[in-house]
Amino acid sequence: MANTEGGFIFLGVEEKKPGLLLHSIPDPSTMKKDLLYILNNQNKVNINLLQDDDIQVKEIQGKNLILVHIPQATRKQRPVYINSNPITGTYVRRHEGDYRCSPDQVKQMLGEPGTRYPGCGNIIRIFI
Repeated sequence: MANTEGGFIFLGVEEKKPGLLLHSIPDPSTMKKDLLYILNNQNKVNINLLQDDDIQVKEIQGKNLILVHIPQATRKQRPVYINSNPITGTYVRRHEGDYRCSPDQVKQMLGEPGTRYPGCGNIIRIFI
């Protein structure tokens, strides 16, 4: 999402027909701490774009959920990638899926940091 327009991730929400099923996060403060630890590990993610306020615990219908705001990376910050390798770890978000960028797309982002790809939008992603 950071390589596209940003977005939101809800932790503790499951998509079920016909709607959503909420699951309480048992220890949201520990999960928030763990998320920040991973995001600050440059062997996992090359840059942490999140601030403390981007990870919020929300109580909805008596359930503790975590809302994560993923900001859009600036032109100079792109590509945001995982596992220490921009060629194999760069993804873009298109509709409901994450797609690995081709080596040419990554090289284009590295050479032209403002590059955006058609079909990438600001979406909401839901995880349990």
